Amino acid sequence: MTSSYLSSGVSRRRFITSVVGASALGAVGFSVLKPVYANDDMVVKGPRVPDVKPQKVSTHCYVIVAKDPEPTPENQGMFSNMGFIITQKGVVVYDTGGSVQIGEMMIRQIKKMTDKPVVKIFNSHFHGDHWLGNHAFIQEWPSVEIYAHENLHKALKEGVGEFWLNMQARATNNATAGTVITAPNQVLKGGEVFDMGDTLLRVHYYGKCHTDSDFCLEVTADKTVYVADMLMVGRVANMDDGSYVGSIEGIKKLKTDTQATNYVQGHYKFGPKQADIYLEFLEIIYNSTVAYQKEGMSAAEMKDKIVAKMKKFRDWKGFDALIGRYIAIAYTEAEAASF
Repeated sequence: MTSSYLSSGVSRRRFITSVVGASALGAVGFSVLKPVYANDDMVVKGPRVPDVKPQKVSTHCYVIVAKDPEPTPENQGMFSNMGFIITQKGVVVYDTGGSVQIGEMMIRQIKKMTDKPVVKIFNSHFHGDHWLGNHAFIQEWPSVEIYAHENLHKALKEGVGEFWLNMQARATNNATAGTVITAPNQVLKGGEVFDMGDTLLRVHYYGKCHTDSDFCLEVTADKTVYVADMLMVGRVANMDDGSYVGSIEGIKKLKTDTQATNYVQGHYKFGPKQADIYLEFLEIIYNSTVAYQKEGMSAAEMKDKIVAKMKKFRDWKGFDALIGRYIAIAYTEAEAASF
């Protein structure tokens, strides 16, 4: 979810039920009420998304980088990165984007670089900007395997797909119209290894971090890890579905387990230091919150003191608007942990 949708302080999971319930009464957009399939006689479909050239991360690994922090009519809902890996056995995709149009754009870029088919897709977590593009890939390769953690499958049953489909449509003035919720068809638990001929792919799951469904995909031959929103250097957006302690512990384990030299985030730039930078960001907030809470301060009273320690992060997108929210979430988590 984006910052503009977080201002009410309502978490996605709690809000999903009300959104899905409202859909039955006609209170949400047409994309939720009647998904439009590409083979309908009268197709209602949003416009084509302009091509974005992939950036090469390492020998096998690429990423299409989204430049914006939130979905807008101008970017047509493209505000998260999409990765792909060209292997001996075919192309592997890590996150397909937030609409069928974005997925189609990604397919065009892949086909410019290789004749190999997409053989596996991995959906990093349940936030729809990372997987609603599945629709495009199923249309192109109907038998493609789509993997996701078991908690993403659970979230879909709870209505997260309808919520995200509607949110993307509203945020973009229906530029994402025509997108159909296309669920993953394979279940991950963490620890799986896939032999792709010239590299192994390892799945790393560390429990509740950004959400309870995040997993990272390590490309062993390249020492590159696709981490989605488990790392979010450059953007302050959402911790509502996550955990500070879980994220901090998970990032430390990820560093030890992979010894990665490149981390590909779900938003903004990839790089070798992303884990260290985001770990520092989280630790300043959470450790400071715990310390000030022991002194008897409220979240509001400690906010300015914590912000003063975070000068190096002040240029991150969404910092001024959402840092107070981040501190409040840290306060709630620290308070619960103290009992």
